[in-house]
Amino acid sequence: MTHPAPPDHPVAVEAFERTRALLHGDPPKSGYGDGFLAPMGSVVGLRNVVKNPPASEDEVLNTSLLTPNRGHHALFRALEELEGLEKQEAEWQLQNPQTPQLTTIVTGDEYPSPRAAIETLEALCQSVPRRVCQHPFKRNDIVWVCRTCQADETCVLCHSCFKQSNHEGHDVAFYHAQAGGCCDCGDPDAWDPAGFCPHHGPTTAGLGALSSDVVHRVQGVVPAVIDWMVEKVAKVAEEAQDRAMQPAPNVRLQEDASMISMPPLADGPRDLLPNSRRVIAGDVGFDPAAAGSHKAVRSQNSMDSSDENDTKTPQLTRAERLGMLARDGGGLFLVLKADDIHTSHQWVDALRDLLGTSSLYTDSILQKLVKALRQYGQLVVWGTIELLTELNPTQIHLWLDGDRVASGLLGTAMLSRALLLNSHGLFCSIMTLEELQLEQRHSSMVDVPGTILRSSLSDGGRIDCT
Repeated sequence: MTHPAPPDHPVAVEAFERTRALLHGDPPKSGYGDGFLAPMGSVVGLRNVVKNPPASEDEVLNTSLLTPNRGHHALFRALEELEGLEKQEAEWQLQNPQTPQLTTIVTGDEYPSPRAAIETLEALCQSVPRRVCQHPFKRNDIVWVCRTCQADETCVLCHSCFKQSNHEGHDVAFYHAQAGGCCDCGDPDAWDPAGFCPHHGPTTAGLGALSSDVVHRVQGVVPAVIDWMVEKVAKVAEEAQDRAMQPAPNVRLQEDASMISMPPLADGPRDLLPNSRRVIAGDVGFDPAAAGSHKAVRSQNSMDSSDENDTKTPQLTRAERLGMLARDGGGLFLVLKADDIHTSHQWVDALRDLLGTSSLYTDSILQKLVKALRQYGQLVVWGTIELLTELNPTQIHLWLDGDRVASGLLGTAMLSRALLLNSHGLFCSIMTLEELQLEQRHSSMVDVPGTILRSSLSDGGRIDCT
């Protein structure tokens, strides 16, 4: 994605700067909790354990997917709570207090609520006929194919446009859509103009009663939102994916804890701690009194080094950096991405490996998890609470205090899960709580310029936002 050219008209420049200030400012306060606008696709708790740490070990175990003999109950409850998520996602924009501010920049008017702002914006966009329909398909929408009119097999019409267009004697068919794609009615490069409906096409009306100020403000708002997406959102997504990827083969095991492959849980999550501690700490026994200093992470060979070398702090391992990022960002979360490559059986096998054997996860509940993953495109399948289950109370407190040994243990626990999914050929990313909040904020904020871009305000070059 490239940055659009900055606007040059004074009104557009002002809208551009105001939008940038809004998007790059402090995130809005949310009534849902922990900075989220509404529930999101997750089967683990999204609690900020840095600001609100667990009061006891039992509090961690009661909500973790790793808790022996109880994790399947937590997963079952989480899957039940996912029902109806699509409706809640559709209302993210209504939960974002920045929606009225962004709409005000476009229209120049003030709004008492996000709903009032959205209704005004939609009415404004509908006041000008579109050249191209671009109706976005949702799950189970009826999609029409006309092999006589379409330029290729990807070109389709929505149900409304098809009903109002003439396809008598044509080779037509329909199907129910998955989420994604849009209607091509009105686009002569995708569809024969003879098959357009009366509301779309090059002959529809122009900008009509839109004021020149609105036109210029749109020219400022859209590039500013695209800039923000490139600078913040796309960068975060790329970094999150890189964190979960297998490191280069020449990275030494002793220097990078990300190469550790933790054994499956047997009698409980504590079984894996001794092995991970030995590798992270360089075979130095874990000593809380020494934690927080570089002495706790020196290898045995470095004990004989000179005083000059003793003053040098060893370079942080990948796992330590990840553990410290978790503390700074409100926690760590493993986001699993859906794809069309793997079969349901392959997904179930991978998820069973991820969840381990500490609880009885039936094929039925894992199939429901796979179904939810495919429905929403991605799910948070591992979180900070699950990571804390693999640490003892002392290590949790040390991690919260910024200790690098404890940070390495937490980072190793997360990396081991990501690499396990990678070993099954699955795609995932490791995100902080703040990054998940940013992703949700992006989805809600982009709806305002998205409404504009899907409408005739920018259709067919009527408003040039490039």
